[in-house]
Amino acid sequence: MIEKKVKVIYFGSLSVSDSDLPLLRELQRQGLDIIAYFELANWNKKKGLIYADEILKKDIILKASKIEAFNNYKKYIDLEKIFIINTYHHKRYQWQAWILWLKTVIHMYRQHATIIHFIWPPVKLAKILYILPLKRVLTVHDPFPHSSGKTKFNEKNRKLAFSKCERFVLLNEEMRDEFSNVYHIPKEIIFQNKMGEFDWMREVSVKDDQKRSIILFFGQIQSHKGIEHLLEAMLEVHKVHPDVKLVVAGKGNYYFDTKPYEGLEYIEFRNRYIPVPELTSLLGESLFVVCPYKDATQSGVVQTAFSAGVPLIVTNVGNMPEEVKDGVLGIVVPPCDENALSKAMNKLLDNPKLLDHFRENIEKKWRPTMSWEPIAKKYIELYYDLAETKK
Repeated sequence: MIEKKVKVIYFGSLSVSDSDLPLLRELQRQGLDIIAYFELANWNKKKGLIYADEILKKDIILKASKIEAFNNYKKYIDLEKIFIINTYHHKRYQWQAWILWLKTVIHMYRQHATIIHFIWPPVKLAKILYILPLKRVLTVHDPFPHSSGKTKFNEKNRKLAFSKCERFVLLNEEMRDEFSNVYHIPKEIIFQNKMGEFDWMREVSVKDDQKRSIILFFGQIQSHKGIEHLLEAMLEVHKVHPDVKLVVAGKGNYYFDTKPYEGLEYIEFRNRYIPVPELTSLLGESLFVVCPYKDATQSGVVQTAFSAGVPLIVTNVGNMPEEVKDGVLGIVVPPCDENALSKAMNKLLDNPKLLDHFRENIEKKWRPTMSWEPIAKKYIELYYDLAETKK
């Protein structure tokens, strides 16, 4: 338990709420005085773990327990310590939006916190939070932007956040030196941590008689994801395994022509946000998940799949090979190599015992190392280290 008194404001992101909520839950359990805030708007009302048909038609700050979409997790985490910034007006020219963010600053100021932890660089009006007289921590989910996310707008916000924060958390130790060199950030203020098991996935249970019969891709549709290579590989896989189906599930605009694949019975597109119950059902039906990325640093898809006990095929980009470990938890192939990808998919389909071996390793080797307890302790140590330094 914590003996000293340090209060933390956690400015989370619904996009990564699948990792935010487990971490917050464990930080609460360990006794840290922490208050979380999430912005909810029409543009992100269906993100991560949250599926809201509509948001409140007013600009207001209220407890998460007052919003139906969050009440799905009332038994999982203390919603009384999570505030939602319900943003009905979000355009910069709307005076209501400015008033809401001024109210947010006042609301946070009245928490009498010591530290604010940004999970993502603030954008647009949320940048007003930099005026709070607090010490700042930033989690950098992508040390280097992937190709589809590298824009002047994003990089401007990243660099502003880098200039405003005193401590940084990377979820990828291998990129610490390069991140430090590229952005001129001293190594001693860059800390490494990781994501734990997405234990909200434990409700996923596959019945003994449930048939695993699909290959699954899930996640936001973006150009760096390499979905076109997966589809081409599936054409070859179908020649050998005609009874196996590929499901591509996720919201976003396709960056290539999907018409050649849309009439095929063994390829299904679900081009929309996939709610958690549907995702867990898909994972329960999956033989394995494929991440055919062209480039990336890391992916929450890996954590989600493993948390559900599902092996992966991933490409050799970013930290993916370290997370999956070729031949241990799945298979690693070169990016943009449709031949290698189809061979890996056929290898798993031809070898049920190999799939069982990967599933067993997920349970015996991966899951025991994914407790949130040591992860939360490292964050708490970081908070106290920062609290004791002079601003």
